[in-house]
Amino acid sequence: SRGPLNPSVYDKTFTYDITRPISRVNYPVDGGYYPTITQITGTARDPAPVGGVASGVNNVVLIIKCVEGDPLRLNKYWNGISWDISITELPTTIVATLPDGSKKYTHNFTLPTWYDNERYLIQSKVYDNASPPNAEDPLHPGSTWRCDYTPPTSGITLPETPEKAYRYIPTISGTANDAYGINKVIIRVFDITAVKTWDGDIWQTGDLNIWLTAVGSSVVGGEIVWTYSSPDPDYVFFNNRRYRI
Repeated sequence: SRGPLNPSVYDKTFTYDITRPISRVNYPVDGGYYPTITQITGTARDPAPVGGVASGVNNVVLIIKCVEGDPLRLNKYWNGISWDISITELPTTIVATLPDGSKKYTHNFTLPTWYDNERYLIQSKVYDNASPPNAEDPLHPGSTWRCDYTPPTSGITLPETPEKAYRYIPTISGTANDAYGINKVIIRVFDITAVKTWDGDIWQTGDLNIWLTAVGSSVVGGEIVWTYSSPDPDYVFFNNRRYRI
């Protein structure tokens, strides 16, 4: 007769993961103005469900779109070579694991030529290690930034040009202009005769590279008026000396 059967038992375990990963674009900053962008950076993570284990971040891709500009590029996507109507997912490189377990990624190759006054949208999309992978959905709004390499202009209205003598100048003033707003205006106050530079507190000896922040800024385009004065008792102009602003 046949003896007792000794069946073989096999165990297999797996992680059930339907949690979608998330990612962010950190640079360029959303709403920013840049003359050019040579690198894009951000973070991605795969959240673990309550009481569960995440499969982890596998890879991150980028989507670059022109949202304002020349019709040759408008509403088209960068494919690594040219602008196209089809969405292209551009690869990134994961360069670090951060203390909270998220991944830092970067992309600094196959970037397009950025054109002055145009706006671009950069979004990231992350995939996890599940099989098949979970993809980030919906995508984060990303970063929309403007290419701006036209420098602002500024001028001084008081003291006036050509050079003239003043008995009293309580406030130095001028104008500044930019199509997208003025962050700040800085000035230098130099005593030519005594060879001293005003540092905001005292007159320092030498023609020094010390810049003072004037009052005046704007978040919209156009011309602004800026002013500079100081309540410091040492901020005085001396008789028969020449000054440069």
